[in-house]
Amino acid sequence: MQNNLFYCYSFKLAYFIKSQGMNYINKGRNRNNGLTYYVFKKSKELDEIIELWNKLKEAKIQNEF
Repeated sequence: MQNNLFYCYSFKLAYFIKSQGMNYINKGRNRNNGLTYYVFKKSKELDEIIELWNKLKEAKIQNEF
């Protein structure tokens, strides 16, 4: 069985995904560590948004040097 859900523990990434027009389907708190997570349905669009996030993050890191 394939997991079609993306659990996001980064508030910044979750906010970025929402800013790109995707809403999370659930929000919860991990019982073991108390961290908040956001659940998104996996899709090609979500993959593209995460890829953009990673590119922007990498560009920011490179500009800091």
